[in-house]
Amino acid sequence: MMNSELFIHRRVVPCFTLCVAVMFFAGWMNPYRERVEEGNRQFAAGEYEKALGIYADAAAVFDPESRELHFNIGNSWYKQGDYQKAIEEYSRVFGSNDVLLEAKAHYNIGNASFEQEDYAGAIEAYVRSLKLNNKDEDAKYNLEIARKKLKEQLDKMKNQQRSQDQQQQQSQQQEQKQEQGQENQEQQQGEKEQDKEKKQPEQSESGEEVENENPDQPQKEVQLSREDAERLLDRLQEDEAEQRREMLRRPSGGSYTVEKDW
Repeated sequence: MMNSELFIHRRVVPCFTLCVAVMFFAGWMNPYRERVEEGNRQFAAGEYEKALGIYADAAAVFDPESRELHFNIGNSWYKQGDYQKAIEEYSRVFGSNDVLLEAKAHYNIGNASFEQEDYAGAIEAYVRSLKLNNKDEDAKYNLEIARKKLKEQLDKMKNQQRSQDQQQQQSQQQEQKQEQGQENQEQQQGEKEQDKEKKQPEQSESGEEVENENPDQPQKEVQLSREDAERLLDRLQEDEAEQRREMLRRPSGGSYTVEKDW
């Protein structure tokens, strides 16, 4: 819906200029003029569908290339709300020898484009109309309104795009948080499993538990190699022999002299 403060002048009137292509004998009525005047009466009464049929019939019978009739047909479509068909009919007026008629066609195309919220198309049509008739105050006014509406439309599109970008960014951040949370959960689960494995008691090959006060320290070897055992045995034998020699050097009897302890 349009802003109530921004409205256009919807000046849409039928063209009463008639190009009489067929002349009849004196005293006879001109059926072309009669048909067009009947269409104008229906249009003025608000019977736009009837007016459309009359104009279209007159064009088909008398003058298919009549720019005036195509202008009136366009007006009839416009009043019925079919703006695209109206634009098509107005476009068939281009190239008319009547400059003011062509200016009106561009003006009406501007109005039809405006109704479809094609503000860029409306601006273009109003500018063309003013080039042909720069005294048309309604076209000047509507041109300014179309420019304001176009600016509002562009600002709205920018805001919508900005909102979509923000929503997309938030969605991506949410997905990243979910992925990170899942990774943390998997990591914690892995650490728990490792802790369980560390806490399990060691077992010997026979299946019995082996106590180890410090699990980080490897158990010491309790068996000596053959060379170490032989060296240890030789040292013990030498020690025993030395003890025997010491005993032999000691006197076998008598009293011992005890030195005085000063």
